[in-house]
Amino acid sequence: MLMMLRVRSLFAGLFVRLANVSPLAWVWLLTLIVFWLRGSDILDRSMWPDEGATYMRIERDLIGLLSNKIYLNANLVYDTHPPFYFIILKGWALLVGEGEYVLKYLSVLAGVLTVPLSYALAARVFDKRAGVFAALFMTLSGGMQWYSHDLRMYTPIVCFAITSSYSLCRAVMSMRPAIRWWVAWIVISGMAMFTHYTALGLVLGQVLVLMVLVLRRWPQLRAQDKRLIKGVVGTAIVGAGLSLLLPPVWALFVRLSSGSEMNYVFNPLDVIVWSEVNGFLAGISMPDARVWWLDTLTWLVAGVCLVSGLWPLLGRKLAGRMGQTVVLASYAAPMLFWFAISFIKPNYQGFRHLMLVVPFVAVLLAGFLRQLWLRGSLFRMVSGLLLVCVIFAQLDGLAHASWVRIPNWQDDWRGLARYISDNWQSDDLIVIGSPTHIATVKQYVPGFPITSTLPFLRGESLDPQAELAKFVQTHRRVWVTIQDGGLKDFFRQYYRERRSVNFQARSIGIYVILYERSIIFDALPKSATPLNIKSPSSVPGLALAGFEFQPPALFHGQPNMVLSLYWKRGAAGLPSAETLNTIQISTRLLSRDQLWLDWRIPAELQAPPEEWRAERLWRIDYKVLLPIGLPAIPYALQLIGRQGDKSESFIEATQTLSMESVSCCVRVTNWQARSAVMPVVYSPLVSPLSAYRPLVLPALPAQWVGSDIDLINAEFPARVKYGETLNVALTWRPHQAQLSGWDTELRLDSVFNTVAATRRAASVVDAPVEQWSAHEPVRDLYSLAVPPTLNTGWYRLHLERYRDGQRIDQVTLGWVRVEGFDPVTLPAPIANPVAGAVAAFTLQGYAISQPITRSAIVDVHTYWQVQAQPERDGVLFLHVMGPDGELAAQDDNQPELGTRSTLTYRPGEFIDQVHRVGLKADAPPGEYKLYAGVYDRNKDCCRWDAKQNNQRPPDDRIYLGAFTLAPLLAVTRYAENRYMPLMSKE
Repeated sequence: MLMMLRVRSLFAGLFVRLANVSPLAWVWLLTLIVFWLRGSDILDRSMWPDEGATYMRIERDLIGLLSNKIYLNANLVYDTHPPFYFIILKGWALLVGEGEYVLKYLSVLAGVLTVPLSYALAARVFDKRAGVFAALFMTLSGGMQWYSHDLRMYTPIVCFAITSSYSLCRAVMSMRPAIRWWVAWIVISGMAMFTHYTALGLVLGQVLVLMVLVLRRWPQLRAQDKRLIKGVVGTAIVGAGLSLLLPPVWALFVRLSSGSEMNYVFNPLDVIVWSEVNGFLAGISMPDARVWWLDTLTWLVAGVCLVSGLWPLLGRKLAGRMGQTVVLASYAAPMLFWFAISFIKPNYQGFRHLMLVVPFVAVLLAGFLRQLWLRGSLFRMVSGLLLVCVIFAQLDGLAHASWVRIPNWQDDWRGLARYISDNWQSDDLIVIGSPTHIATVKQYVPGFPITSTLPFLRGESLDPQAELAKFVQTHRRVWVTIQDGGLKDFFRQYYRERRSVNFQARSIGIYVILYERSIIFDALPKSATPLNIKSPSSVPGLALAGFEFQPPALFHGQPNMVLSLYWKRGAAGLPSAETLNTIQISTRLLSRDQLWLDWRIPAELQAPPEEWRAERLWRIDYKVLLPIGLPAIPYALQLIGRQGDKSESFIEATQTLSMESVSCCVRVTNWQARSAVMPVVYSPLVSPLSAYRPLVLPALPAQWVGSDIDLINAEFPARVKYGETLNVALTWRPHQAQLSGWDTELRLDSVFNTVAATRRAASVVDAPVEQWSAHEPVRDLYSLAVPPTLNTGWYRLHLERYRDGQRIDQVTLGWVRVEGFDPVTLPAPIANPVAGAVAAFTLQGYAISQPITRSAIVDVHTYWQVQAQPERDGVLFLHVMGPDGELAAQDDNQPELGTRSTLTYRPGEFIDQVHRVGLKADAPPGEYKLYAGVYDRNKDCCRWDAKQNNQRPPDDRIYLGAFTLAPLLAVTRYAENRYMPLMSKE
């Protein structure tokens, strides 16, 4: 009990201290918090077309800005938004630059200013404590957070709305108003109307309230005050009348009355009110997820704002009544104005169009809570409960609007642009339908050739046929985002649709289609290199004829090469779609048996073109990512076609690469970072191997600085299993050329000793250290054999350099976790039990996935248990012996589909070995026998000692069982096109 009293006393004391903090201190704290909130995550979401229109506006000169015209499809049209914001933004761009981040910071600063401005308005109308509440609500508003990162006028118009209302309150709440507040109200209201036209509803509401209040106080005013008010009203009326004659305003009214605006549904008043109050509470992402408690709270807050504005009408304090009435008018009039406009022209209404009412929701709500708080303990409880509910809803909305991105609440033009840049080739072209979309995409791919129209298709060319032929010849690939069916038909006539990718979108569907010409060939082009096929294809109807390097995708975030493969279709027909879907290409770069790259990519053979007929070639381009710093040495390109879940190779080809190929496309010493702006170099594509020169990369940060060389990257897996090889790739950068060589030692250390180590001279034979260029990255590969008997745990990876037997420097690269293998369980019961043993293994039995027949691939599982620690690295085999005693089929593999050595097994573990076997189509009938065993993995291939029935079987093979293959069936055809199977003659 005493403890509870102490806790209660502690919280009571803390509450009293917080309550005694100065309101200005709270406002400063909230301003710092909102600056952090608004200033973070600015570039997290992509720009959208309206922001592209902003770029189009500020690209014009001052006269063009004032005319309110923009170019759309080569035509000058009036923009629906007035020019004042764009004038401010253009001045801001001249001051800080035109980057997306710095331009959006104008909206960020406006979003930050709304917090102290809301405090000032609420403190003037109610009191300072209410001002703190209003500032808190504006800080936590998810809607304000979202549009503070928008390159539009929505947060600036909120600032103008608050200052306009504040100026009017200062003017009407004083019996002797100063002229500066009347002038401020007129000037700021004019700026608001010429920032966003919805401010017209705000000003009309304020003028209406002003007229009512002035009429009620008119007898009490002095003569000079009456003259002042007459001048203010007259100036406002004349200014409003003149503004109607301005071209942008007049053009807007013409569009509204002519029906040229888009036709939307009628906007009921309840929908307008709900969207604004809900956006204030729950942010921009939440309206799609309607929940009952949020709907209830939305309407409760809307009602509270109305009551808070009408409350002073029952009181006696004239000044306070006038200020709250101004705020109520500022809250209600814009929404009523939009509702009235809907009778003239139904239009779309979103939260952003009327978000200038958000601060007035915050002020009225804060005033209501403050009034309740001052009326006693019961009302304080109600006020506190409502405050907690509002803050909870805002925090939830802030989290959704700011940190948890809902994909369809943004247009991902950045994703589209980066996808294009990641796959860009030198002669590509982008065709985008809308100029605003072009302006958006240009911010992410500056310098790329982008067009919205093709003149020869619109009849704007003197010689359309010649320009068409030139276009098709110039652009081998075209990226298209237009939904125009006629344009699609044009590209389908001259190009082949290579791929189509959709991106998340809210306002419209965003997608891009890559069209490519000349992908089907009758013969291998001269620019391609024929492949030296090591083994013929085991997949009928499919072969590789040659390869070719295309210029790399220069703007990808990582170095790469574009490898074009020419697939040849045989006369026997293509494999099934299921088989094509599982085919992969393994691209390997080797030099003196050193593997520098092993990159596996899907073959993308699905949905082949109709014109890919027998004996024709289909070219497919593959992007292969490369590491930085591949040394300048001869390489061999090994292409392996793999198929199935076991990745069996069905095509193998090895080709020695010329030094031109290495310097052009394979070896990338430097690469530009994605964040930097890279100009496009439009060199003629004379030869795919000579069109590209490596880009120069600014200094890469060093992970470790040595005496004569920097280590800029050390790549190694964070986890490795015992018995595996730990591969380490070091990327060096010498301080100067012609360095003296050194030995590199890599160690894997435990707490007490070294468990694995390797030491050799740095570099490779064909690229010694003495030939390295200054400041150029060079990749260096090492391998450590992790002992198969090593215990699991964390081990330190340490590097030391030695020259002339003396250590010159050292560094710890990091920590590696050595892990064991996942345990294997055997089925119970085993389908075919077998008793046998091979060295340290005992055979438990086997199972067959389906009956073994001719031309069918069947999985045979053999089940083993480990009795003792194996001392040799073995291969498990399965033999199928035919009726004639000869080998009919076999499968040899290491455990776990060839990924694990037998040395890594510990006593008590199990092995579920999968063998994939198949009999030939002409296999003779009779009894077939299955045998299993193990042999050494080394070149001697010695079989391990086997034992079955307490005897050593012949050839050290354990007999599993037998099956009978039925006689072959012949097929004869009758004239009536019926088929009848007949027994073949043996």
